[in-house]
Amino acid sequence: MGIEKIMSVYTLLLRVLLVVTSVISLQVHAEDKQSYEAQAAEGAEQEMTWIQKAREGDAQAAFNLGYTYYTQQNYSGALRWYGKAAELGNARAAFEIAILYRDGDVGEPDEKRMISYLQQAAKRGLDLAQMELGFSYLRGTGVEQDVMKAMYWYEQAAKQGNAEAQYTLSTLYWTDTRGIEQAAMEADGSMNEMDAAYSSNDRKAAYWLCQAALQHHGQAQFTLSQIYGSGDHHVAVDSKQSRLWLQNAANSGLEEAEAELLDVNDPWYASFGVWASEFLGRSPENATCPNIAII
Repeated sequence: MGIEKIMSVYTLLLRVLLVVTSVISLQVHAEDKQSYEAQAAEGAEQEMTWIQKAREGDAQAAFNLGYTYYTQQNYSGALRWYGKAAELGNARAAFEIAILYRDGDVGEPDEKRMISYLQQAAKRGLDLAQMELGFSYLRGTGVEQDVMKAMYWYEQAAKQGNAEAQYTLSTLYWTDTRGIEQAAMEADGSMNEMDAAYSSNDRKAAYWLCQAALQHHGQAQFTLSQIYGSGDHHVAVDSKQSRLWLQNAANSGLEEAEAELLDVNDPWYASFGVWASEFLGRSPENATCPNIAII
C-alpha cells in the first residue's frame, strides 16, 4: 500500500469517526421495526410463563426474558435467553448478544464473537447491526479494516431508511474525502469490482445526504446549508436554500445550527415576509435538495 493511500485512509477515518461516534453509543434497547418489542417481566409469575413459552419455541418470550435479565444486570441470564431468541431467528437478539460481547458484560470484550453475532443480525436485515458492522469494518475492530465493506453495510442500513447510516454513507462518498485513495488504486491497477462500486461519487454523496436531511437529521441539514452557502461539490450557491436548511437544522435541535442562526443578520423585512406569508396562508419556500442529488 502506497504512502498516499495510507494517508488517505487515515484522513478518511479521522473525518468519519467525528460524525459516526454516536454509533458506539446507540440506544441498543430502543424499539425498531425489525425486532420484537422489548418488555420486562412484571413479577415472577410472568417470568415463569415466559420461560415455559420460550422453551416451547416462542421467540418473543425468549427475547423478553433476555431483556428482563439485562435490565436486572444479570448479563449471563440475558445472554442465555437472547441466545435462545437468536436461535429462533430473532435478529435483534443476535444484535444484543453482540453488544454484550462488545461491552465486556459477559467477561472480557470478545471482538470475534461480537462480529459473528453482528454478521448474523446484519444478514437478517437489522439496520442497527448493519451500521455497527459497517463501523467495525471502518475501524478494523474484530475484522480487517475495509472501507468498501463498511460502505456496503452502511448502504444496506441506508436503503432501509436509517438516517444516521444515510448521513455516514454520504460522508464516505464525497470525492474530496477519498480522491487520493481512488487515484492511487486506479494508478496501480488494484481497483476491483467492489472498489469500483463504492468509489467516490459526489452524486451519491449528495443523494444520501439529502435522504438523511429529509428525515430531519440535523447534521445532514446543516451540511446541506453549508454546501448551498459555499457552492461546494458542484452545487450552485443559493443563499435562500442555505438559510432554509440552516433553519431546519436548528429546528431539529442541532446546537451548532442554532448558534449560527443567531449570528445571521437578516433584514427585519425578510423575517416579516416569512411571518406574513404564513399569516396569509401562503406556504413559505421549501428547502430542496440540489440537482446533483440523483442516483
